[in-house]
Amino acid sequence: MIKIEHTTERIESIAGLPLAGKLISRMGVTSIISKLKKGAGNILAHMLGALVQGNTSYESLRDFRDDPVFKEALELEKVFSPETVRLYLEQMSGDVDSLLKQLQVCNVKLLEKASLSGVKVGTREMIPVDIDTSPMDNSKTKKEKIGYTYIGLKSAGLSATTCCSRISAPRGI
Repeated sequence: MIKIEHTTERIESIAGLPLAGKLISRMGVTSIISKLKKGAGNILAHMLGALVQGNTSYESLRDFRDDPVFKEALELEKVFSPETVRLYLEQMSGDVDSLLKQLQVCNVKLLEKASLSGVKVGTREMIPVDIDTSPMDNSKTKKEKIGYTYIGLKSAGLSATTCCSRISAPRGI
């Protein structure tokens, strides 16, 4: 039976954020450096925190400016404004190759700590992967390779066929 009680305590809807913050910390995302912008890792943590909450726009960061849970979960000294995050990401864009390599290292670091077990499919050992997509409406743009998503939007994002591709891992993982 569900019991509803009145409370004066602050109730947060971002329950998964502390777990995401721990993962971001263990991956070492906040230690990522850019030759073009000091504190690049913290800027990336801002965006990852927003993405974890299902927000894909800079503007969504405004909702977290005064949120102590967002700040503490991501171990941020302060939460930047959307305008600041956008500006800093633009400044970091000239260093994208280095940033991507560092993010890949962070990803490998996390995967090395994980206990992955495969599923035997015929003669192959496979690792199941669950990928959720975030389709964005690109119908009024002139981007290449635009296609319809499963919800009817014209998008350049991941399609269902991309997400359902087989991903196999070498034996021993």
